[in-house]
Amino acid sequence: MGRPREAVRWRSDAYHLPRPHPIRAPHPHAITHSTPRMPICPYPSPTITAAPGVRIPLKWCRTCKIFRPPRAAHCSECNVCVERFDHHCPWMGQCIGRRNYRYFLGFVVSVCALSVCTACLTALMAINLARAAYESHHAAIFDLVAKAVSLRPASVGLVAFPVLILLCVGPLACYHCSLVCQNKTTSEEIKMPYGEENPFADDCVSNCNEVRTQYLYPIAMR
Repeated sequence: MGRPREAVRWRSDAYHLPRPHPIRAPHPHAITHSTPRMPICPYPSPTITAAPGVRIPLKWCRTCKIFRPPRAAHCSECNVCVERFDHHCPWMGQCIGRRNYRYFLGFVVSVCALSVCTACLTALMAINLARAAYESHHAAIFDLVAKAVSLRPASVGLVAFPVLILLCVGPLACYHCSLVCQNKTTSEEIKMPYGEENPFADDCVSNCNEVRTQYLYPIAMR
């Protein structure tokens, strides 16, 4: 019974960066003036080459006690550092990062497609029923809509509800599709840590392919 649960967790994990072994703090009464204090960052800040001629310094996370790789950020909700951090999704109850961003994007796009399909098929079926009730096949569209509402009142809700969902989720899907084409995350779009030029961006096809084929390497289950 443990295997399926681990597989689902492996798929839904945003890739939380592992922390080092915690350092046991001394007893409060054992601390004296001669007790050395641990510095905020005990090591010099390294740099990494993100693009030809572009070196990015790694940031030190005071909470996780690690150097965060480029595009990683600390999530205050989950209290972990997430690689390629995009945002914390309250609806999914987890962070959106390197390993589950494409599943999040597929979920948002599929919700939009389902909403369009449900609204269109319901409206088409209701109008066909109203057209069959008329003796003339050349009735006006407004008459067909009124007849469909009178024959199938539930069709109004089956059309209005998916349209409302599409109005809420559709802009989100378009926004993330534009981020994928630019190889950006929501956090990078808001904070702009690299300035106007994104050192990780390439052409549109390569950016989309990077999100689609992100390497899913396993991590230790916690």
